[in-house]
Amino acid sequence: MKYCTQCGAELAGTRYCGQCGARTDHTSSTVASESGSREGSESGEFAENQLGLLAYFTPVPALALLIIEPYSRNRFVRFHSYQCLLLTLSSIVLAGLTWTLSFIFLEGLLSNLMHLVLAVGWVWAAYMAWQGQEWKVPIIGELAHRKANRFDSL
Repeated sequence: MKYCTQCGAELAGTRYCGQCGARTDHTSSTVASESGSREGSESGEFAENQLGLLAYFTPVPALALLIIEPYSRNRFVRFHSYQCLLLTLSSIVLAGLTWTLSFIFLEGLLSNLMHLVLAVGWVWAAYMAWQGQEWKVPIIGELAHRKANRFDSL
């Protein structure tokens, strides 16, 4: 038996969830099985946790997932794509800031520590996407969450 990924209701093989109205046919990237894992649909599409993980490899797949139509409609994939893009932007700003500050004091110690924290956060966010969860990086995650949900209200 399969369950709706939006509300958890049992699906009766229809194209839409009887409880919340979410689309459940081949255009939806995943459905939840009895074991609770997220699996791809029968048409061979990627599971949404795989796409969420893919978004963290570089900004290129994150941008592609936001542009390619079947994936851009999935809120989970949009969240992780936006979070990756915001992490990339913040790492560029952080690199410039710490490079500038390293000339003033601490000779790179601060820079190395900040980049280590950023790298650990990036890997943890990718791992949580693989687990099918929306772990929010502090500050950045809330912005990504708002951006991903804004598309649903249009």
